[in-house]
Amino acid sequence: MMKGLRKIGLGLVAVGLCLVLSLTSAIPVCEGWPDERVVKIGIRATYSGPLASTTVWAHNGQIDFVKHINERGGINGIRVQVLWEDNASAWVKDLTIHRRFKEARVLIETSAFMNSTEVIAQYKETPQVYMAAHTREMVTKPPWVASAMPGFGSMWACTMEWVKENWTEERPPRFGVIGIDSASGWDAIEGTKRGAAELGVEFVGSEIVPIFGVIDTSVEWLRLAGKKPDWIFVSSYGAVMVVLIKDASRLGIQKKGIKLAGDAAAIDEIVLRTAGEKASESWYSPRPQPCIQAEAGLPGLNTILEAAERYRGLEADEVPGHYAIGWIEAQTKCEAIRLAIEKVGFENLTPSAVRDGLFSIRDFDVGIVPPITITEERPYLLNRLRICQIQRGIITPYSKWLEPAFYFELE
Repeated sequence: MMKGLRKIGLGLVAVGLCLVLSLTSAIPVCEGWPDERVVKIGIRATYSGPLASTTVWAHNGQIDFVKHINERGGINGIRVQVLWEDNASAWVKDLTIHRRFKEARVLIETSAFMNSTEVIAQYKETPQVYMAAHTREMVTKPPWVASAMPGFGSMWACTMEWVKENWTEERPPRFGVIGIDSASGWDAIEGTKRGAAELGVEFVGSEIVPIFGVIDTSVEWLRLAGKKPDWIFVSSYGAVMVVLIKDASRLGIQKKGIKLAGDAAAIDEIVLRTAGEKASESWYSPRPQPCIQAEAGLPGLNTILEAAERYRGLEADEVPGHYAIGWIEAQTKCEAIRLAIEKVGFENLTPSAVRDGLFSIRDFDVGIVPPITITEERPYLLNRLRICQIQRGIITPYSKWLEPAFYFELE
């Protein structure tokens, strides 16, 4: 019983952390370092508001990796300092936060908001690691944004290709999409529609729901289910994703023979626990990140789990997958800085040099996903994904690693 209460309380812990962390805009760092040997990375954080359930643990993972690396001497003896400010789930605040970071000489930034990432990319002044899927508006020449994963359109096209390869009926499979009213939702729909044409499968239609404030999605589910799809893909997050999962269960969508999938950012442990094991059972998700609860033997995972216990007091089965994503993103940012220092020296370090370092990362082994290679042609940290399935509340690998069939966001 006590164990169950701890699991249920994980979301409440996250909310508590939001309140505590919002009291300050900078994370304490190790003492005793020479001040002149410091590099700064910035997080335009979403520690409060409707999206916080998805983002809190990714930010915590970023911060904890920096603590971890500083305890081991930083980047070749250079201390890494994290600066962060909470945007309270309002993307426009990111623009002001970015200006403050620029004045503070932050070398590279992270955000979970696509809108602000897209706008700041056009400035071409600070490299960014975007915490989710790439969008067309992030593309610049040369690129200044590396995203955690390919765009949702590319992700769903990859999923459709996998479904087609495993399809046994004579007719082609049929697909529908539910997306949120934002670039990610529209990209998911456009990519699925175009992917269907490329692959020779059928796209039956789509529905759009708001980003925030949704309390019922019955109309959208029933309207799309009425078009007889075999699969429905969902790109939504936080509280709205919980509503979608619960409504699909209440309406018996899976009992109609329709398979359901949420994208890599939509399906996480916090959402699943809130929606309930029964409602989320058998959902699928194309994911580039590790499945922490199902893959305890991964080489680099022990380090992450030990850090989560040391810094956050979490047991292994309480660590959300987004914590690992944040850890990987911070690793990658520090590697970009290390490569920049190697090339130009600490004294000549600039955001432009770090941008060059970011896009020169090759076969960087983080121990829990395939080695990371980031190029200007493929600006992603995690370029491959697996189809996973929710089994008894646990996100479990279901396929081998796949490479997206198309990269619509780069066209």
